[in-house]
Amino acid sequence: MKITESYRPKQHSTILVVLFVIALGLAIAACGGSKGMNRDPLHSSARSVFVDGGNVYVVGFIAERHFDNPATSIWQATIWKNGVPHALESNGISMAYSVCVYGGDVYVAGDDGPNAVLWKNNERQGLTNTNNGGKAQAKSVFVSNGDVYVVGHENNIAIVWKNGEVQHLTDGSKKSAANSVYVYEGDVYVAGNDGTKAVLWKNGVDQEYPAPPPGYRGNYNIIAINSVFVSNGDVYATGSCDQVSYSSIGSTMYRGLQRQTIWINGEPHFSGGRESEISDVANSVFVANSGEFIVSGHVINFWPYGYNKWPVGASMDATVWGGNKQNPNTFSLSLTTDKWAQAHSVFLSGKDQYVVGDEYFNIFTGVSDLPGVRYGYSRAVLWKNGIEQKLQY
Repeated sequence: MKITESYRPKQHSTILVVLFVIALGLAIAACGGSKGMNRDPLHSSARSVFVDGGNVYVVGFIAERHFDNPATSIWQATIWKNGVPHALESNGISMAYSVCVYGGDVYVAGDDGPNAVLWKNNERQGLTNTNNGGKAQAKSVFVSNGDVYVVGHENNIAIVWKNGEVQHLTDGSKKSAANSVYVYEGDVYVAGNDGTKAVLWKNGVDQEYPAPPPGYRGNYNIIAINSVFVSNGDVYATGSCDQVSYSSIGSTMYRGLQRQTIWINGEPHFSGGRESEISDVANSVFVANSGEFIVSGHVINFWPYGYNKWPVGASMDATVWGGNKQNPNTFSLSLTTDKWAQAHSVFLSGKDQYVVGDEYFNIFTGVSDLPGVRYGYSRAVLWKNGIEQKLQY
């Protein structure tokens, strides 16, 4: 990734200019020369974590956002190994969403421009060749017995790539996507959506997951299954449901509160939050050998009173929930308090818990109809056993 001009204050002092040049030179050297990351990006995000042999791998992206000329903004797919960032080989705007380590090889799924991409040990392997205005993404990667499974979508069709070979999960008649893949004893489980319907596929067959029972604000609708994990033959899938609700202001009906939901062998449970004036969203699930599971996501502590309107004092806390097959709701822990943050991925290794996500800064705190002003910029974060570690730029 080339070093480009970004927002930097003009320096009128010779001493300050010299110090700036020295600092920039050190930044380039620390990140591997001209292919390293700029020290002044405005945005970074951590989307997935994997621990292998004592090494902690995190993937996401680092971006220079040029608000005066968005077309010149740079988004660089990035892997952090033990906290140190490395740019992944790419040809354009790129992002990384999932990482898996197998046999010492590091696999990363993401996108590069309009194409879905798999990186193996930082070598780019294109899964698609979309040059007709379409868009493809690779959202999750899993390696089993040497076979590499990647899931995502191309032109609204949910797809599984096995060793690069394409299997369509949907026919393209509706906007569909695959979000997560797990392979257990030869069976391939994929979480995603087919149109407005959330889906878990087993070997390409829809498993027809049910919504939770109605709540006091109405019926639940499954809006997303974001993650799947299989342990000892039990299938854990997590995502979110919402309700069609009446707001507390006036009588206007809004599609409102989301509830973090986990399905264990197809049975839905709420493993965190409360049916009150909050929303909670689940992004990832990991199951330990003991049968205890951890879910990562976030809790929004406000009652929305209009689409994309955010009241003063609202916050979004990165959160983990835990439980087991017998009791899916044993604990809830906020990783942040009174901040704006999300937890995208969780991994358990021995007695240690690793969670990655983002913290947002310069958040607009008033009420606005403009969704673009909700977030100022974000910083990629790793929480190890609840202790925050901001990832290097």
